[in-house]
Amino acid sequence: MKKSRKFSVLILLILILSFAGSGIVSAEESAENVETAKKYGSIEIELTDGGVGTSKEGVVFSYSYVADLVHGEYRLLDRYKESRVDFEQIKHAKDMEEAAKKLAKYADDEKQVITDKNGKAEIRELPIGVYLIIVADKADYDEITPFLVAIPTFSDTEKEMKYDLRILPKHTPNPPGKIVTETPPTVKTGDSAKSALYLGLAGTAGFLAVAVIAMLRYQHKKRKAELEREIKE
Repeated sequence: MKKSRKFSVLILLILILSFAGSGIVSAEESAENVETAKKYGSIEIELTDGGVGTSKEGVVFSYSYVADLVHGEYRLLDRYKESRVDFEQIKHAKDMEEAAKKLAKYADDEKQVITDKNGKAEIRELPIGVYLIIVADKADYDEITPFLVAIPTFSDTEKEMKYDLRILPKHTPNPPGKIVTETPPTVKTGDSAKSALYLGLAGTAGFLAVAVIAMLRYQHKKRKAELEREIKE
């Protein structure tokens, strides 16, 4: 019985090792080193053209720190625990949007930035973790959906964690406005980086995506070590 159990554990270990070797090792290693690497990042918000007659200038965004990164896992701050948002259950863009809306009910508007005439605003010196960004005053612009951003985000093209992000928020024109450019929420981590983080799975419309997967790989790595110790017993 004990021999059979050890054999089953060995097979499971092989599967984990095979999975870890599927091209995501660099993400895993990056996730493991996040907490000992750069401690701060930045978010540049850039509005795209809205409905007819709208302006990108003067839009006020509030931003709140909602979750810490602790040992490869995102943990909600006490203020937001009542929202019951579980990052591990977020798998699609719709899930992320719902999570942002739930968290928005508990957010404050003490920290704000305002867009310039080009629709840009930058938030600097942000500690690593997850941020909720909502509109405090949309001025003469479209309706903007609340969104979540994680620092850092894993760049699928550069194969490393990126701390300086560029965000293109999702927006919807007020009726009977006509949308000029409808842009889904995306994060850019450089000229060649794909839409990545906001929170979700790789391949979705770009939500905290690969960063979360990297953290999960880190957890698998710890589990692998536990299995190795069990085999030796």
